[in-house]
Amino acid sequence: MDTTNPFLTHEVNGACEAARVLYLDTLARMQAGAGQPIDWLERMRQQSQDNLDKYWGAALSLAFADQVQGVSTQLAVIVKEWGRYRALIDLIDADADGRYLDPADTDTYNDIQRAIGHQVVYLSTELFSEWLGGDQQRKTEALRQQKEWHTESVGMVRELRTNWEVVQRMNLSYADTALEGVKQAQLGAQTMYDFVVGTQANVVGMQQAFQHHLEQNLPDSMREAVREEARMRRRSRLTVVLILAVSVPLLFGLAYFLITHLY
Repeated sequence: MDTTNPFLTHEVNGACEAARVLYLDTLARMQAGAGQPIDWLERMRQQSQDNLDKYWGAALSLAFADQVQGVSTQLAVIVKEWGRYRALIDLIDADADGRYLDPADTDTYNDIQRAIGHQVVYLSTELFSEWLGGDQQRKTEALRQQKEWHTESVGMVRELRTNWEVVQRMNLSYADTALEGVKQAQLGAQTMYDFVVGTQANVVGMQQAFQHHLEQNLPDSMREAVREEARMRRRSRLTVVLILAVSVPLLFGLAYFLITHLY
């Protein structure tokens, strides 16, 4: 057997021996006595064919998916089923020719041994081809995904660059707006300062005008104010004299009382 094929394992080699035994045993049982009816053999052959088709489809799927151990196990099942299938085919052909297949005959043994070997090589080669096809597709898919990832990465970088440029333009716009606002604020402050200075000058002018008006009308009002102030001073001095006149005798009387009663 071709040991470079990953599916030709000891498990498959053991299945070859089991298939040979199953073939010879089926020949012996089906030809015992009067043998089996041909229509019954056909039904059994069809059932075996259906099993082989099902097992083979599963093996191809496993090979394509790189499930090497699973393929070897499935191939062993196929080889054993094929031994029974080949026995049914040979029995149907022998019945048509009126021949008897002797399980103990050396030629029969050698013929089935070669047939199983050829079948295993054929099946393992097909599976190997499917495995290589799956590997190539996996590499192609990986390369495609890598290219897509690269394309997406380039697109993301371009999008980020575009977004960054938009943000930069917005920042510049905001900066220009803020600078214009500062300029307007400075202009407003200068205008307010000029207004305050002008208002203060107006107030000073008004105060000076009012002072001048007072000075112009001072003689009459001043004389009346002086006379009123003189009257207030006289009333204040008279009040003080009266208070002193009353307080002094009281103080002397209080002192005499304290001296006579305390000592």
